[in-house]
Parts: sequence; structure tokens; C-alpha cells
Amino acid sequence: FGYTANAAAALLITILQYTGGAEAYASWIWRVPFLMGGLVGLVGFWLRRSLDDPKEYKEAARSEDETNPLRSVGRTGKMSILHVIMLQAPLAVGANMMTTFLYPFLIREGGLAAPVALFCNAAAIMVLAVMMPISGALSDRFGRKPILFLGGLLMAIVAYPALTLAAAGSVQAAFAGQFLLALGVGLYGGTAFTTMPELFPTSFRATGHAI
Repeated sequence: FGYTANAAAALLITILQYTGGAEAYASWIWRVPFLMGGLVGLVGFWLRRSLDDPKEYKEAARSEDETNPLRSVGRTGKMSILHVIMLQAPLAVGANMMTTFLYPFLIREGGLAAPVALFCNAAAIMVLAVMMPISGALSDRFGRKPILFLGGLLMAIVAYPALTLAAAGSVQAAFAGQFLLALGVGLYGGTAFTTMPELFPTSFRATGHAI
């Protein structure tokens, strides 16, 4: 449910725009989400510092002859890195369309008011977030490749009609277009996020995937 954070941020900004007014928001209220995000970041850093590595990772690291994960990646992980880059490309395009591109697109091409466009976009991102665990469950049952293929195919099929609907000028059409795109991105993304770390051995999985 990682994309719920994007939806929550969009809803927060919508509330701030409505309650504070356009002039106050442009003057100083826009800084409030950044300050809140900084506090959340500190909490996340503290939580990560207090967490221990899983037992499986420790056992795998101990069983490896090579103790330097960077050397291990360079020796046996280059093809996995290439696969991750190729798997990430469709997800990066689709997800960034949902979380970054479509909000200003709804305003510029669809003629929606900024708070309405933001709320509509947040609702669509929630659909994306819900699709992620559904995609993961489907890939556990039917395999990673079929779900990746279906998700990628769906993204390609709905891309043009989704943007056409989003630019139609009504809230209903804008949400319908984003909904179609969220189905494809979510179906692909939930499986891609699972598949990419699995391409690396446990002992250098974090290093390989980070690179």
C-alpha cells in the first residue's frame, strides 16, 4: 500500500487549499506538507535504525564465501540489474503519470479546478494502491510472468483512451480515465515490486536492487 502515501498527500493539500484559500496557500501554507514530511522522515529513519535484519538474510550472508556485496553484484548480478532496469521502465512511466503528470494535465487539458483535480487524482491513486496487493496475490497463484505481461499489455491498451477521458473536461470522465490507467499500472506494479528483488540472491539482494 505504498501509494496510499501519495493519495494521503494529495488529500492533505486539497484540504489545505480549501481551508486556507488560494492566496494564503500560495503565500505560506504550501510549506506545511513539507514540514510534516520532514517529521515523518525522521520517524522513518528512527524506525529503520531500530529494526534488525531478517534471520534468512543473516544466514545467507554467513554462508557466502564473498563478504563484499558490491563485489558479489559485479561478479554475478549484472544480468539481474539489467532485468530490473527493464522491468522498472514501464512501472516508472505509468506510476509517474499517475502521481505527477496527471494532476497538472487535468487542470491544463481537462479544465478542472486545482482542488477538484487533486482530489480526483488522489482517488485514482487509491485505486492504484489497492491493486498492488491484488496483483501480488495473483502472481503468487499464477506466476510472475503472466501477470507482468497482462499488466504491461493493459497499460499499453488503455494509455490513449485514459488520457482522452482525462482531458474530456468532467470529473467523471477524468476519474474513469485515471481508473483505467490505475488498473494497468497496479496490476503490473504489484508483481514488478515483488519480482525485482527476487532476481538477486538473498546475500546481496539489497545492494543489487539498490544499484
